[in-house]
Amino acid sequence: MIQWRKLLIIAIPFVLLCMNGMTITKAESFIEHKEITDLNKEWTITFNHPVNSASITNSSITIKDEAGNNFPITLEVNENKVKVKPEKSYENYTTYTLNVQNNIENDKSKLLENSFKLIFNTNFAIEDMEKITPLNTANYHGQALVTLSYDDGYRNWYDKALPLHSKYNMPGTFNIIGNKVYSDDEVYMNPSQLWVAYDLGLEIASHTQNHPFLTRKSEDEIHDEFAESINTIESLLGKGVVSTVAIPYSDYNKEIREIAMQYFDGIRVLGRETNIMNDYDPYWLKSYAIINTTEFLDVKKWIDKAVAENSWVIIMLHGITEDRLEEYETTPEILEQIMKYINDLGKDSILPVNTKEGLQLTKQ
Repeated sequence: MIQWRKLLIIAIPFVLLCMNGMTITKAESFIEHKEITDLNKEWTITFNHPVNSASITNSSITIKDEAGNNFPITLEVNENKVKVKPEKSYENYTTYTLNVQNNIENDKSKLLENSFKLIFNTNFAIEDMEKITPLNTANYHGQALVTLSYDDGYRNWYDKALPLHSKYNMPGTFNIIGNKVYSDDEVYMNPSQLWVAYDLGLEIASHTQNHPFLTRKSEDEIHDEFAESINTIESLLGKGVVSTVAIPYSDYNKEIREIAMQYFDGIRVLGRETNIMNDYDPYWLKSYAIINTTEFLDVKKWIDKAVAENSWVIIMLHGITEDRLEEYETTPEILEQIMKYINDLGKDSILPVNTKEGLQLTKQ
């Protein structure tokens, strides 16, 4: 079931908002939890005086998308009501903001004392994408584990990786840079895309707030990097979501470990080794990194090694692109080969897990 999202309404005295047959009459600010299920949703704004239609302009009432672009609407005035009608359907999993400015006049040509903002989210299932089945601990009997662990929060994950995770029912971990969540940088996933990944079953973990070299930071700054990243992600997805972290650049030492342990249950670095069951440090999880010269057969060797020794192999990924021009990129084709190979081996040989699940099964 799709989760309800937060609908934030800031209501100012003398302004009423009507939706779905419900009239909001309280003047004070409050939060209403409601799911928008109509892609063609109309909104009716009700004032306490008849409105001067000449004061209703394209700038006085607007709907904007996440990037701040105006969404096409038409406005119909009927005495004290203004109907806001979209000229096209809202897009799936996108946040929109309805703004009412304070330059609207009543029929006496006096400015109405109002200005409020309504933030609403569209939550709809993605066609042809099934949710990833949650971990069944009964499937674990000491066999090898494999985790696909992605760093940074690239938007190409949404386009290239997420459909494959759905297709192969493959768990994984998206390690997110906190300050990119609400940025306008189109290289990274926006909040709605991140929510989709979480809703479909990916673990959302921390990659710190600003992606620094942590050994160059003070103790207080390291605390801030961890705490702020958690707060940023959980402000979107809910409390208790973030439990693991991937260290930027694997720039890590014992002092950073001691601080990170105060925030996380697991800490992933590089290492180029598997994690031997019952003999690994959950706060120093090792991984193999895929780079742009890594081919499927290289990754197959890592997976086969884990199967042979019943260990946990964590595979670090970054960008998923067709041309893999950057050093830490791989192609959708290689990623699909990896997922298909894991599934072909079968869960009795190697069980796919995200980082949080791997710790849940093996942490002593």
